[in-house]
Amino acid sequence: MFCEIFFSYGNKNWNELIVHLNAISQPYRIITTNDKLHYHLKKIGKDSKTFQEIYPDPDPITMKTAENARDTVKKYEECTMGLLFNNFKVFYGMENILLFEAALLEKAKKILETKKSTIFIFEGFSLTYFSILKLSLEMGYVNSSNELKIGYFNEQKIDYLTPKNNSFILEKKEKLNLIRNYIPTLSTNTSKNKISLTFFITRKIISMIQKSFKLQFLNFLKIDPTLNILKQIDNKISFSNVKYFPKTAFFLTADVELPLTPLYPLLEKFDESNERYQIFSPDPITSSYLQKKNIPFIELFEEIYLLSNFLKNSNKGKKLNQQIKECAIKNNLSLLYFEKIAPSILDKIYQYVATTIIIEHIVDKMKLQCVVISDATPFANGVASVMKKHNITTFEIIAAHLEYHPHFTKLKADKLCVPGRTTEKTLIDVGIHPDRIIITGNPRFDYVKSVNYSQLKLFLENNYHIDKKKKLISIIMSRWHKNDEVWLAKFIEFCNKNDFEIIIKPHPRYKVSGQETDSKIEYIKKECKNKKFLITFDLDLPTIIGSSDLVISDFSSSILEAILLEKPVITVNFIKDIIINAVTLWHKFDLAVHVEKYDELENSVLCILNGNNLLEKFKNARIKTVPDFNHLNDGQATVRLFNLLKEKITPHV
Repeated sequence: MFCEIFFSYGNKNWNELIVHLNAISQPYRIITTNDKLHYHLKKIGKDSKTFQEIYPDPDPITMKTAENARDTVKKYEECTMGLLFNNFKVFYGMENILLFEAALLEKAKKILETKKSTIFIFEGFSLTYFSILKLSLEMGYVNSSNELKIGYFNEQKIDYLTPKNNSFILEKKEKLNLIRNYIPTLSTNTSKNKISLTFFITRKIISMIQKSFKLQFLNFLKIDPTLNILKQIDNKISFSNVKYFPKTAFFLTADVELPLTPLYPLLEKFDESNERYQIFSPDPITSSYLQKKNIPFIELFEEIYLLSNFLKNSNKGKKLNQQIKECAIKNNLSLLYFEKIAPSILDKIYQYVATTIIIEHIVDKMKLQCVVISDATPFANGVASVMKKHNITTFEIIAAHLEYHPHFTKLKADKLCVPGRTTEKTLIDVGIHPDRIIITGNPRFDYVKSVNYSQLKLFLENNYHIDKKKKLISIIMSRWHKNDEVWLAKFIEFCNKNDFEIIIKPHPRYKVSGQETDSKIEYIKKECKNKKFLITFDLDLPTIIGSSDLVISDFSSSILEAILLEKPVITVNFIKDIIINAVTLWHKFDLAVHVEKYDELENSVLCILNGNNLLEKFKNARIKTVPDFNHLNDGQATVRLFNLLKEKITPHV
């Protein structure tokens, strides 16, 4: 039996990989984290599975691997307690990153215990792959050279990396991540915007490189550039009178827009009440969301990036690097060190440290009294650690209902504001003390109490030619699944045959053109050439859901929005690639119908829209259950949160 490990960065052309696989004469299986590759391999007859298929949530084996991973992280925390930088514990807030790596190692170990020839193919690079390969050799597996070599493949060839010889790919990864940070700043795919995007990225990166070289030069001269970086921030915080600095600050970061959605009505409430506040963003992705909403903010990305790079290359940084290495070797912390320190973790440590320096400076300047953070990132954790030091209460507003997950991330805010009792129970189940939890409801859903159904119908008729007299079905999916285009085309034909209107809204992440989205939409348009339907990225969810007579989804957060708007819901999972609790959650509470066969979908649609007893069943379930998901469901969550935060603020004298 043999074991091989490969990784890539989002390849679309797998020719070299397929050539390699076809050259292997003995039986083997492929385990991958890349869904697109998995579907491609299955299509050409390869034995492929995803980690999600092997470790569904929840599952006893998944739970056991999660438990082992948490034990590993706890050991790492205990061993690294003495590692400090500027009196901050450098691994505070690194738990989530370490947990991911530890869980990956545990899952791979379980797979290898089955003693079957295995090829792992990962998306992205981690030094943990070498730990997996070493483990396989210890368990009796072999590879082509019996050496610790990981294959990196691109569209041209396969390169092999050793634990020591991988710097070039890591440099590539860093550059890719830097570029990807800026991609969401433009949301359409027109030629004009592509040119603008290229110019924007180029200009930004050149600026960053120039400033980075300047810092390196200052470091060479033994001049600490920290003051220069902090001065940049002072220039951004341009208030005329220190006395009237805002006492409330929002430190926000979000890979997707969802965590920000409860904050939008809350910020409007602050504006209406003439309560001053300041928003800080550590990355261009978050900034692009705020910019789209015309919300003023101060971006800290450049300062954090430059300062973390300086710290990494400074004498203090090199000393910390050595301390981590010694600690890792002494305690056999292979997730941190495998002939070199794991760069992804090291980068996050310096980002965390840079964040603490910058946030302390901001706190000293502004005399903050109330702070809201979002997401469990090194940035948010850095903010939380500074605020704890200064005895400033931090809040996090949970944007959606949370289901238990074995690898639940640690939340660092002092107070967690949750939508309802179900999320409260989930947080308690993962070990969060009830005193930290405040049930407020979700401001995102306050609008449901003022929706004018007829007005929305008229808007769609006037602007999108959706007949207001006909039943409207909306399909809102969290992501593209295999063969979605096939059943969607068939369903459009069904809707036209039964005189139903239909709107399909792909997830916003697919708005920037991509091969998968383009091919699926083109297929639908070709198959439904003479049919009536609307595929839209631009229509907002409240308008679509509010005007719908039926909503179809997989496990999107929009399902709860539909339920709160008293819309019947059908959840679908045709190829059973969604192996998570969320897909059947609403069915469990009688708030939706769940189907796993296409014929069941058509039958369920006809039953619901023809007004059978399902509608009464949904109504009774909503009365009984909805307050557990959105506290009181009275449209006053924004007011409750605003009053909660305002209590922490001492009026200006």
